[in-house]
Amino acid sequence: MTVALVGAGWALALNAASFVLSVALTARLRVSVRPIVGVDRFREGRREFASRQWLWVVVAQYSVVVAALNANVGVLGPLTSGQHFGGARAWSVIVGAQAVGTIAGAGLAAHVRVDRSGGQTFGEGARRRVGGIDRGSPQ
Repeated sequence: MTVALVGAGWALALNAASFVLSVALTARLRVSVRPIVGVDRFREGRREFASRQWLWVVVAQYSVVVAALNANVGVLGPLTSGQHFGGARAWSVIVGAQAVGTIAGAGLAAHVRVDRSGGQTFGEGARRRVGGIDRGSPQ
């Protein structure tokens, strides 16, 4: 979106400035230095990861999702934008709007408090609602 608003040169300059700010803020962090542990720790972590089916299944599934999204954002989106929406400027607005929506959605999700005192899951709630009418709480 920045490219569409101020041009590629200024967008790169702003990006570089954000990296300089990141370096300055990271340099102020105080962390304890731990010695680097060998390959045994890696093997232990790999074994723990592989032993949790739910974890590696989610990681594998998300890998497919990320590949599909990257194909869209990196190839199909710019191609379609170039043919139908006016090129790079239009595509940068689209991707910028997606980023703004992601940040806004995450901020909203962080501030919304959901009452789960009844132990209701999404599936239970969906089964009870037919045609927009709530059939009451489960017994």
